[in-house]
Amino acid sequence: MKIVQYKGIMRQKQLSFLIIVLISFFGLLFASELLKAVVNPSSVVASYVYKYCIKQSHRAALAQNYNSSLYWLEKSIIVYSADKNSQSTNLVKQPFSGQKDSVPAWLISGIEKGWKNISLSQLTDEPSQNLGMWLSDLSQSAWENGNHEMAMQLISTAIDIAPEWSTYYVAKARYLAILGKTQEADKELQQCQSRTNRRECNDMSTFIRYIDSVILAKQAFLNSDLDLAFSQLSRALVIGFKNNHSDEQGQFEAIYTSKGLVINGDKNSFPQVDWDNLMLGINDRILAKTSYQLGLYLMSLHSSRAEQYFLFSVVIEPDWSPLHIELANYYSEIGKSAAAKTTLDNCVINYSAREYCVEYKRQADTHGKYFPVGYLAQDIYDHLK
Repeated sequence: MKIVQYKGIMRQKQLSFLIIVLISFFGLLFASELLKAVVNPSSVVASYVYKYCIKQSHRAALAQNYNSSLYWLEKSIIVYSADKNSQSTNLVKQPFSGQKDSVPAWLISGIEKGWKNISLSQLTDEPSQNLGMWLSDLSQSAWENGNHEMAMQLISTAIDIAPEWSTYYVAKARYLAILGKTQEADKELQQCQSRTNRRECNDMSTFIRYIDSVILAKQAFLNSDLDLAFSQLSRALVIGFKNNHSDEQGQFEAIYTSKGLVINGDKNSFPQVDWDNLMLGINDRILAKTSYQLGLYLMSLHSSRAEQYFLFSVVIEPDWSPLHIELANYYSEIGKSAAAKTTLDNCVINYSAREYCVEYKRQADTHGKYFPVGYLAQDIYDHLK
């Protein structure tokens, strides 16, 4: 009997202890929240409102009600961004720019992908990192689908939410550069450097200079200033080459200068440069094709500097055999047969380019003949996109 009473007493004590622990825990939790509310009452309210909105967005997405999901997602973004940047005077008010009435397929896909890759708990517990990342992805989708205004709004909001992430500044600077707003892009990179001090900010400045040259070249071409168009295209090639091939910096540093080169010609005879793809980014294939086009153009003007541009196209895209063959054709045409043979020999020892070069070298050695320059132009234009 005494043993039973003893056990009962022990259970009561254990239960009492557990209750005291729970009361203490929740008391401390409540005190912590109360302290936050006293110190910064608006922030506590904003936190609860944000969590409510993001949960509503999640619930609507699960029900495939994307209009509602987008509505609540936008509300959560505005609340969180305004709370985190209470002193900011440049907050984005409507990051989705009225798309809630008719949600396009790409945005639905972005919402589904976001909720698939990021859990609700991540968005409620660590919103700065995860919400910013999601907005950056949606911004990229908006840009790819031609909605540049929304892309800019979304990436600006990502910066408001997570100003410590250099990736978002770099993305915005890239958008601005492609839109031709290079000065604004530079300012964005300066903010990136001052706030994050990351290497990506400096690396992006090269892209801005490249885009600036392409823009100036296109404007000059449209204004029939072919000298300036040619020199700025050459500058863009140098910048792009140095960016992608830092180990070979200096090799073509002195080659691309427009000094002493006077271009007199009809605007219609100027190469049909792929301006759109040049503006998208620093792409070796596009650079090689552009250099080849400029080489053909200089050759039509009987300029000896054509060699430099044909050679550059080979150096920057060495695995594409037609570029080697066209360089060899050029050497043959100007009477440099030894250089033509050496060019084909170099191509043959390049594993990726050798197959076509072996066949072409065999017929050149047998018959002592090379095709005229431009023979493979269409193949080069079709492949290097």
